[in-house]
Amino acid sequence: MCQNLQHLCIFKYGLDEGPIKGLPFHPVYPFLTQFEVSYHNVFYFKKEAYLLLWYLVDLYTISVCFNKSAVLVYLAHAAFNQVHPPEDFFLKFLLLFGNIPFWQQKIRSIPSNVDEDLQFAFWTSRNNRSLPNPDGSITWRKEYHTIFLAAYTESQRPQINNGNYLVMTQMLCSLNGLTPAEVPSSLLHYESANWKFNDTYPEEWRQNIRYLLQQYHLTDRTEDYSGGTGSDDSEATINYSE
Repeated sequence: MCQNLQHLCIFKYGLDEGPIKGLPFHPVYPFLTQFEVSYHNVFYFKKEAYLLLWYLVDLYTISVCFNKSAVLVYLAHAAFNQVHPPEDFFLKFLLLFGNIPFWQQKIRSIPSNVDEDLQFAFWTSRNNRSLPNPDGSITWRKEYHTIFLAAYTESQRPQINNGNYLVMTQMLCSLNGLTPAEVPSSLLHYESANWKFNDTYPEEWRQNIRYLLQQYHLTDRTEDYSGGTGSDDSEATINYSE
């Protein structure tokens, strides 16, 4: 399902114009990607993007970043009940971790120069909590948490500063129960982690991504999406309608 949602996002939005930047992620180590909510898509965050991030959060500790100013404006609208469907999918994602005042306080607590246009990054985590019931049974409830990192300028972005990228990927390995030595070293460095140039990505998987990108440029994206490699006997299929 996780890969199918990724394929759907790529088919509909490509790699640079959609609500989530950072795609495509590795089929085995998706948590090594930093997922960025596009500045222009905070109010237009799509259902499939929300479901993809929720699915990843449920399975892994991941890194998510967004534009600090854009999200504070979005939260201000939400606080006055001015965010309505279909503009509320990003709000639904944020509410997994805390309410609107929680996010406003956390984001504003990061010191910054008022002239800086900052990206705000946080890591996610999930645990299961047992709740006893009056009849003696136990209810298990998922709880989502955030680990707040910092805000950074464009020049400090992990995708630009390779030293920052290496620190991020090594920490994400640890938070997901792996040592960096257990992961292909090329995935830990930004320049060599690119899906187009790295042999650690399976060739069949890369062909599928290329096919989806071709369809993105050729297909009317108001149509339903049918995943797969383009062959008629493909078994990987999603039908999606807004």
